[in-house]
Amino acid sequence: MPDPSSPNASSPSAASIAEFAALVNQHMDTGTRPSGKRGSGAWKVDALAHDVGVSRRTIDNYRNGSTLPPDALPLADAFFGDDPRHAVRRHAFLIAFAKATGTEPPPWAAAITNVPIREPAHFLGRDEALSALRAAFAGKAGRVAITALHGLRGVGKTTLAATYAERHRADHRAIWWIRAGTEAGLRADLVALGVRLAWVAADLAEELALATVMDRLRDEGDGLLLIYDNALDARQLAPHLPRGGAARILVTSNAPNWRGVADPVEIAVWPPEIGADYLTARTGRTAERGAAKALSIVLGGLPLAHEQAAAYCEYLDIPLAEYHRRFADRTVAMLADPDYAPADYHGGRTVAATFTLAIEAAAALHPAAEPLLAHLALLAPEPIPLFLLREGHTQFAAPLDAQLGGDGLDKAMAALRSLALLGRETITDERVPTVTTETIHVHRLIREVAAARLTAEARETTQGELVRVLCTVYPVDVYNDPKTWLRARRLDGLVMALLDAEAGLPKDAELAAGILLNGVASYRQAALGAYEQARSLFTRALAIRETALGPDHPDTATCLSNLAELYRAQGRLGEAAPLYARALAICETALGPDHPDTATCLSNLAELYRAQGRLEAAAPLFTRSLAITEMTGSKLTK
Repeated sequence: MPDPSSPNASSPSAASIAEFAALVNQHMDTGTRPSGKRGSGAWKVDALAHDVGVSRRTIDNYRNGSTLPPDALPLADAFFGDDPRHAVRRHAFLIAFAKATGTEPPPWAAAITNVPIREPAHFLGRDEALSALRAAFAGKAGRVAITALHGLRGVGKTTLAATYAERHRADHRAIWWIRAGTEAGLRADLVALGVRLAWVAADLAEELALATVMDRLRDEGDGLLLIYDNALDARQLAPHLPRGGAARILVTSNAPNWRGVADPVEIAVWPPEIGADYLTARTGRTAERGAAKALSIVLGGLPLAHEQAAAYCEYLDIPLAEYHRRFADRTVAMLADPDYAPADYHGGRTVAATFTLAIEAAAALHPAAEPLLAHLALLAPEPIPLFLLREGHTQFAAPLDAQLGGDGLDKAMAALRSLALLGRETITDERVPTVTTETIHVHRLIREVAAARLTAEARETTQGELVRVLCTVYPVDVYNDPKTWLRARRLDGLVMALLDAEAGLPKDAELAAGILLNGVASYRQAALGAYEQARSLFTRALAIRETALGPDHPDTATCLSNLAELYRAQGRLGEAAPLYARALAICETALGPDHPDTATCLSNLAELYRAQGRLEAAAPLFTRSLAITEMTGSKLTK
């Protein structure tokens, strides 16, 4: 027998002895006895010593953990006998004794179980989650413990729950799988548990049987692990959870909001290294690790997508790099191929079908959920600032613009989050750590599936709306006001991806695109000093405005001046001069010789002449500019 005071005693052994001693104290203090046994209330030490056949001092040693009994059965018989009401407690007591003595659990330790799936042959990357589950349950000894695994669809929550159940089968009297996705499944499986444990008769009416099971779970939940798989949310599940007792509850759900009833454990996608480990192990292609890592990245670390890819490669006997090539060419078609969907999980559905069902379910929860997701799917796969939607949703076409007003945006996002189609994240600014931005993100495979549901016409219309939304929220004076750079930094990647030069501009979004390109170019110049990038963007903005508005429009003059200012900052004065001169001519003609914008153009050209040493040419331009600003009370701007 291990001695907890020995310097060679390991921490687990000492903890197990303490746990067994705690159970002895618990059952003595609560007066646990089989039905019909004499006595009531807390056990007297002398009475228990008499029934077990040991001395009073020995019982005290059992209670303080300094001594373990040679056999736990006498104590178990005294506390529980063969009373079926105490079957679960008796099992837990004997298991605790086996742990404390470091012996193998006896044959009777095999739990009653109905778990429908097995631990997969290649179970990787979830050691931290398994440890989190053990810690959550261990921290609530003697009372009900509820832990909720939540995360993206296809991330492996159900697999993790089944694996935990398999690895801890000897720790429980019964492990019961409950189909929590529907009310009917919940009720049927809870009653089935009652029948299996002889709590209720098989022919008892469901309502009465369910009430009895819930009462017994409260009073006799020790040693039970209940797995509520695919629960919709905490509100739906709460009436079917034990109202007390000491059962262990493991919930799997796509919904993230569980803190009111459970300890939530978020299950993340695999990092590329784990994804590569899985792909090489699952396919046996150990020499293709580089290709496996690259493929894992494009699969977004989603375990379900990795299994589907591995099955495809194994069946067709093709290299991982070839799957990667085919996947890049026809992503959604590969995700939707039913021949390689894992049969054991998600009802044999493909990745595409899994996400499609989730999108349709979200649409049923809120009318704006699916169109909002479609818009998000066409943005770059990076964090999307919430202010983009809160401030710019009025640029969406009806009825989406109205549906997102008031608290509509929050409700639509809640519908998407409840089905794990959307995540939220707080981003710390890269340069100003005290500034944070609330953002949302959509997994790259969800984006692919959602975008594929759009027709070509709807896709172009949606892209045009997004350009106008970004134009609405992009900082106006980004060149002159450094305070706006924080916002511009969050929008930069979204704008650049949406206005990809090779893809062309969305229909009816030319003017907004020109404004956006001009803004991003100003940001690149002023904030980043990326002059060549800014030059390319200013040039595109100028070409768009010349086409959309004409070569003599005042907005075209603005683009000319911006490009000229960039050239002047680079010292390319000869290239800047004709652009400034053309901008001045446009403003004088279109706006008049005394307009504030004309004054700005005069000042810009005068500054250039001064930089060239042409002071005689600069002086009259400065004079005219000053006269206009004094007359109009305006300020010169870039």
